[in-house]
Amino acid sequence: MGYFSLESFNLFFPNLTGLNNFLRVLTYMSLYWGIVFYSLKVYNENVSRFIKFILGFSLVYISLFYYKSLEQPTLVLAIILILDFYNYIFDKIFLRKSYTIEKTFNRLVLIREQKQFEIQLRDEILKNTNLKIVRVKIFKNYEDQDCVIKKNFKTYDSNLFIDKKDIYDSEYTSALRIPFGNNPCIGIVLFKDPENYLGIDEINYLTGTIEKVSNLANSIRLSLIYEELASHE
Repeated sequence: MGYFSLESFNLFFPNLTGLNNFLRVLTYMSLYWGIVFYSLKVYNENVSRFIKFILGFSLVYISLFYYKSLEQPTLVLAIILILDFYNYIFDKIFLRKSYTIEKTFNRLVLIREQKQFEIQLRDEILKNTNLKIVRVKIFKNYEDQDCVIKKNFKTYDSNLFIDKKDIYDSEYTSALRIPFGNNPCIGIVLFKDPENYLGIDEINYLTGTIEKVSNLANSIRLSLIYEELASHE
């Protein structure tokens, strides 16, 4: 991609020979380091950051000779450091969210009993958000669903949130449905909205956790169905 971008730049700006040479050196250096680390099979997050710093300092070094001034190299270096700082912060935020969701999943993965699963998931949500009132319910069939929420989810809907007007129990002000495959609602997480509202990280945790544990919830739901069928035989 870098090579084709460079060739396009040469085509549209043929008179900027010095800048073209500058960009060509940078592109070749990127290709060189990419081939080296791919061949050594040591490409990871730290290596990626190392490569970005090498390319950044190379850009500063080359720009020093191209512009014959310290102003532009200093600006380039400042931009690189600022972008790296923000990239580091965002990586930590998303890593923490993923790590928390993974911990919740690991605590639920071995549970096979419905009530225990519902209680454990509720406790995990209470621990990782500022919610105070939470209830989790796995639906065995549509009749169970109709007893908790007014809206009948029988078709796919990308929005997991359920409004207060669609919840029978007035104690709860919002809910998140648990979908799995073609079934849009195999369970539900009911909660009362906190006074200071949910933060973005808490909303991401809730939706991410529901997506992560939906297969576990479905396994428990199938077990309930099999038990009911076996009892009628």
